[in-house]
Amino acid sequence: MLWAWLLALWSLRGIHRCTSLKLGIMITSRWAEFNRRQIQRRVLSHCLPATHHSVELLFFMAFPSGDEEEAAAWREEAEYGDLIEVGGPDTDPPVPRDAR
Repeated sequence: MLWAWLLALWSLRGIHRCTSLKLGIMITSRWAEFNRRQIQRRVLSHCLPATHHSVELLFFMAFPSGDEEEAAAWREEAEYGDLIEVGGPDTDPPVPRDAR
């Protein structure tokens, strides 16, 4: 789904009628999926047109389950500022994935 939004945003780069676009992309993520979040952050940073459009990427997370996970969460939040803690168990519903 992220790819579809980025493709749509990329296709707007030549449209002059669109003065600005603000897009929020919200993704659920498990704490163990740091590498996947990094890939999504990199893709977004490389695919954004150098214009006045704005895209906000937010990851919705469960409560960290241990001290080590909590420390990593604080570090990641301090560096990227895109984690939203919503509580509940740290589970990811089974869905088919394009890439692993």
